Amino acid sequence: MECVFSPDGDTLASASDDKTVRLWDLEWGHQRTCLVGHEGCIWSVAFSPDGRMLAQPQMIGTVRLWALKDSKELARLSGHEGRIWSIAFSPDGAYAGFGLR
Repeated sequence: MECVFSPDGDTLASASDDKTVRLWDLEWGHQRTCLVGHEGCIWSVAFSPDGRMLAQPQMIGTVRLWALKDSKELARLSGHEGRIWSIAFSPDGAYAGFGLR
């Protein structure tokens, strides 16, 4: 499981084996939202460089992209046959890369 800071440092995203991604408000110390509906353990999360999206791979070979403004799923990228263990955005936010095993 992994925790990452948003680019502005105001939010912490935590991935969990309870099949959730939680977003935490660091100024006030409370949970902002919980992204649910995942089909497996979550090992990694990544904020886009502008902080508007969150990418989250699932162990079952699917990547979900979330709009953080309204906690809506933007896309579900599937087709990977192996487990996805990590994810990262390119510095310009145009691409996301996956770590497969």
